[in-house]
Amino acid sequence: MINSTENYQIFNEYSKKFHIQGVCVLEISFFGEIELIFRKGLTTTFVEDIIDIYRYRIFETDNGTIIDSTGSYNIFLRFAMKSQGEKEIVLFIDTEDRVLNSPILESFSKALFNKLKTNIPYSKIESMCNNIIEIQRAKGVIGVLILDKTGILYYSKVKKERTEIAKNIFQIAGFISALMIYSHDLIGDESTGLKLEDINMGNYHFYLSMRSNIIFAYFVEKNNCSENVERNTKIIFEEFLERYYNSYVKNFCGDLTPFHEFEDTINLYFEI
Repeated sequence: MINSTENYQIFNEYSKKFHIQGVCVLEISFFGEIELIFRKGLTTTFVEDIIDIYRYRIFETDNGTIIDSTGSYNIFLRFAMKSQGEKEIVLFIDTEDRVLNSPILESFSKALFNKLKTNIPYSKIESMCNNIIEIQRAKGVIGVLILDKTGILYYSKVKKERTEIAKNIFQIAGFISALMIYSHDLIGDESTGLKLEDINMGNYHFYLSMRSNIIFAYFVEKNNCSENVERNTKIIFEEFLERYYNSYVKNFCGDLTPFHEFEDTINLYFEI
């Protein structure tokens, strides 16, 4: 009989990467306190909403599997007892038009639980998931800028062939800053996140959003972009705020070095 770890090894060695909308590995207490171990393709807010929906069922039994659909998503959720009042959870999400491969997800979840029992570093769980699971990257994005409301450019990436954008990146950042500052009445209440969408700029569209005084701007080709651009953008924006806002942005001292590593996240979700 093949145990779950062996089954995972077979899957890892002989199969292609598993494509899915999103995955999250986490721990939750009976009181609802969540610790994210690994997250890919999902926002923290989305994960919290899903867990809230199924929280009663998760704590109804020690171990189990929930296969369901909600909204426009199919859900596979596997949970296991960690200790009294604590559960480990592996959550898989895909679009409603894609059938989840339950046997593989079940096997992979069990393999993750086995690894968690050994108290290995979470970085090992991250590597294990990244080796297997691949999120569909958005196509058609030609440039991304993340900046402060005052115009400080924290991060940018532009396609090499788009020299007209790349060579004017700081001027564009200044323009974006001015546009967002003086457009509050047109856009809405900053407490919910400002959005200025679909600015027509010739062969591409220009999108802007702002939250906590951080502006996320991106250029998208008009006739050659995938449907997941907006969704992946929301994930990237949230990851930037979670990773950098409290630790670097709130008390920014002028050092842009910490933001350089955000390139990996951009490459994970965008083809630029």
